[in-house]
Amino acid sequence: MLIYLNLTFDIYEYYRQKLDLEIHQKMTFDEVKELGDENFKKASLMIKRMKKETNSGINFQSLILWNNDIKSKLGIDNYKQISNQI
Repeated sequence: MLIYLNLTFDIYEYYRQKLDLEIHQKMTFDEVKELGDENFKKASLMIKRMKKETNSGINFQSLILWNNDIKSKLGIDNYKQISNQI
């Protein structure tokens, strides 16, 4: 279950980093807010999809696929991190 929670946070982190790259100095507050809202919505939809596909973290095979996706995007391997703590 810890991996599922970590993946949830990692998805939001991925979209936060994506937002950082999209923001530039000439943008107005409203433009930045709109972009932030769009990224938050995309992250939330991705998490909803992960929740469904992993049966809220119970389906370990699907969790592995999601972990690999996050690993390719952020370089974070939640399975490796958790196995190192045991």
